[in-house]
Amino acid sequence: MSPTHSTATAGRPRPARPYLVIIRAGSNALHFDWSLPADRKWDLVTLAYDPRVLENAGVGQRTFGDALIDSSGSPSKFHGLSRFFAERPETEDYRAVMMPDDDLLFEPARINELFEVFTASGAAVGQPALTPDSFVSHLVTVQHHAFSYRYTNFVEVMTPMMDAWALREFLPTFTINKSSWGMDLLWAKRCADAGRRQVIIDQTPVKHTRPVGGGGLYAALGVDPHAEMAELMAQHAIPPFQGMVLGGKLAAGYPRPWSGLLIESFLRGADRFSTEHPSFKKMLKASLPHLLTRPEEDPSAR
Repeated sequence: MSPTHSTATAGRPRPARPYLVIIRAGSNALHFDWSLPADRKWDLVTLAYDPRVLENAGVGQRTFGDALIDSSGSPSKFHGLSRFFAERPETEDYRAVMMPDDDLLFEPARINELFEVFTASGAAVGQPALTPDSFVSHLVTVQHHAFSYRYTNFVEVMTPMMDAWALREFLPTFTINKSSWGMDLLWAKRCADAGRRQVIIDQTPVKHTRPVGGGGLYAALGVDPHAEMAELMAQHAIPPFQGMVLGGKLAAGYPRPWSGLLIESFLRGADRFSTEHPSFKKMLKASLPHLLTRPEEDPSAR
């Protein structure tokens, strides 16, 4: 199997669908239970790192999508992705790509909407927000009910979305280390340097179902992720991380702030999980200059 393609462009087939979802999957990947919408605008590729996925591919009713590819020879998620993209230059023609972990609970029927909001935001890198009942590493990634999306200074490696520019720009970083820790901080720095936006999409959240850093992954890789991240940050002069909200668009139907400023909506719409989180005050303080602005009205008019 292979993703669907239409007529050739510049001597190679062009994807018939504008978006790509590619999941590096183990035997318990949650997308195996998806029902694929008939009107989907995205191809789905499964990169199987666990040989049992391939061995049992014909057993039961499981969803692999448009392609099931052996990725067992690659040591980590982003090494597997790097190999996949290097071997398939036609993937450069997708409008946007999403690369989620296999333990995220999606609503497949809303993935079209997720890509459309990402594209409309004008951001180069993005991700769906995480539901408040998720296992969470960074508070800024948690869904905020007042927003359709928020511009931020960070998008996590857990489920990054990239437009064509970002994929070309950041593909060489996919093998910068084995753990992928700190890779998202490097993307953030390079986006800022290039004047490109990052966005977290609150309108279509997903749930992270497993503890962060669990499963013995890093021991199996033989690496210390904290040491890898520290080394990467030192090499690229990346300052200590503090998540920030840099602006955004309010959710449809959400009351307009009386003050006209984002901070009113930010404080009113934050749920208990966020306001009681130990990082909330730090995030608010760091974000304050950007929240004393008006909500995004029509990103397509920029």
